[in-house]
Amino acid sequence: MAITTILAYLNPRAAHLPQGHLSRLLPFAAGGDRRWMLGFDDTANQSVTWVIPQVPDCLTGGTLKLDVLGSMASATSGDIDVDVEVEAITPADAVNLSAASSFDTVNSTDNTVVPATADRLFTVTVTLTNDDSVVAGDMLRIKVTRDAAADTATGDWRLIGATLYEEQVISEVVVRTGNGHGSTNDAIRRFTTAEVETGSDITYADSAASGGTFTINADGLYHMVYIDRKTDGGTTFGVSLNSDELTTAIESITITDVMVLVNSVSTAQFQNCSCTLSLSATDVIRAHTNKGPEETSGFVKFRIIRVA
Repeated sequence: MAITTILAYLNPRAAHLPQGHLSRLLPFAAGGDRRWMLGFDDTANQSVTWVIPQVPDCLTGGTLKLDVLGSMASATSGDIDVDVEVEAITPADAVNLSAASSFDTVNSTDNTVVPATADRLFTVTVTLTNDDSVVAGDMLRIKVTRDAAADTATGDWRLIGATLYEEQVISEVVVRTGNGHGSTNDAIRRFTTAEVETGSDITYADSAASGGTFTINADGLYHMVYIDRKTDGGTTFGVSLNSDELTTAIESITITDVMVLVNSVSTAQFQNCSCTLSLSATDVIRAHTNKGPEETSGFVKFRIIRVA
């Protein structure tokens, strides 16, 4: 699963055309109103460029992508190849804005099959792996080129617009089924099954001696929930952060290391606890107990997910 954040909408009339190419900006009557498109020839590679004066703060370091929407003027078969280049300039960079270009290596999406009917909308998605190390606050240029020398569709490709967005894979770990505690760290719960492990912001590790650990790899806001029980009586369990008292019941460790806990006073009663925390890279989260929970069913569960 991924979160998509729109960074910019690029429309034809805002594009910068090379000198002498203004005729490629094409107005079409559409129900009495004009619909503007940019024409790209099938015999020579042609480009257009957009400028985004300042990349918004919502950029978080995910994968940049560009959805390019267009149609074919006449082609009903064949494919088109689209190249996209990115130039990111940070304020005070040593780049002469009047004379220099510093585009990163080209990103390409090739062999996109065109619709079987001319003038039908279709999308080409280009992943901007080579993003010139763009960060929030940069001035950005996006150059789109039809690689007509390599594609096979005939006639003009008409670009209708493009959407620049960031795709951030949600980092989440879900483990379930109680598996006792660590043999050395005997207040730290273990789990049998890693049900979900997505993204790169959380690393789960299970050790027979040390128990289970959830290591944070990126600063952010994280939500977690822990479900457990003791089958023959009450118990206490919760979540600890960076604790070094791993053989001590959670209710007796340093209070600032306890993020949340719950006490079950009824025999065989499932309980849950949850919390949302601002965590930093290298922080370690653990399912910390008073050594009492010994339930082994799949109802025992720990989930941690980055939410911001």
